[in-house]
Amino acid sequence: MNMNTLEPSNEMLINEIMQSINSVIPAQPTVNTSQAIDFTKTIELGVSVEFTGDLKGNLFLNGERETFSTIAEMLYGMRLDGEMLTSFTGEVGNMIAGNLSTNLTKFSLKTDITFPVLMEENAIQLEDKHQTIGIGLNYESNGAQLDVVLLLAK
Repeated sequence: MNMNTLEPSNEMLINEIMQSINSVIPAQPTVNTSQAIDFTKTIELGVSVEFTGDLKGNLFLNGERETFSTIAEMLYGMRLDGEMLTSFTGEVGNMIAGNLSTNLTKFSLKTDITFPVLMEENAIQLEDKHQTIGIGLNYESNGAQLDVVLLLAK
């Protein structure tokens, strides 16, 4: 980070992540930042978007196919499946990461995002060189559970 940037705390990053999610997904989830995200479980469907620039890392959104189909229904009034669902999942990741990148300018952080990478039947690979922020989101009105993980290079 350059000398003109403010290094955001985990709490600030969580707030910015939640603002980014809430600007895309039109529902208020129950937020659990103390929930231990199980990184060893296989991800049914997810998306990863890399951040470059002053803040380097990856944003992961992980859930069941049903979760992303429910989010599509919240946004567009219809459920998706198959190729439309996987395409939608990448686009949701892109929208949330883009909003987060924009929100980080409050801290004088200049970031850019790469294209979204879909993850199906994968696991997140953690390394000691990452700072990890995990957020569990539960959309109680429809039972959707979304795990959000920000891995930052130390």
